[in-house]
Amino acid sequence: MKFRKKIIKVVILEDDDYYNKALNRYIKNICNGAVYLDLDFDIKSYKDPEDCIEKLEKDTTIMILDHNLSNEELNGLDVFEIVREYCDDCKVIVVSEQQSAHVTAELMRKGVFDYIDKTVSTKNRIGSAIQKALDAELNKPRVAS
Repeated sequence: MKFRKKIIKVVILEDDDYYNKALNRYIKNICNGAVYLDLDFDIKSYKDPEDCIEKLEKDTTIMILDHNLSNEELNGLDVFEIVREYCDDCKVIVVSEQQSAHVTAELMRKGVFDYIDKTVSTKNRIGSAIQKALDAELNKPRVAS
């Protein structure tokens, strides 16, 4: 019996152009078939929350979400609530430079998978959070083909 590779769909929503490109490059570096032989990765990156929500797929596995979006109608918490309703199994990792402990606590209470401050260690913490999310996916039952 042969197993199909599991497809891991990763969505990045970061409105800062530089940070979006840096996240995209970093995530493509750590999420690759050479490291995870049983997985294929489909990584999509967005700067606009409305565009991201419109194109979001129900089977998205991981979302890297900026909390402080420049969109006047949708912030990270709004997007998280929409994603949670639509993709109930998606692991949302919020990345933000906001400093409010209240906001962080509310996001955690509402069920974000992880919350990461934008600091010098952000990259390592994102890598660690993605590893935890991938471990959870790898421990799910696999489908035989």
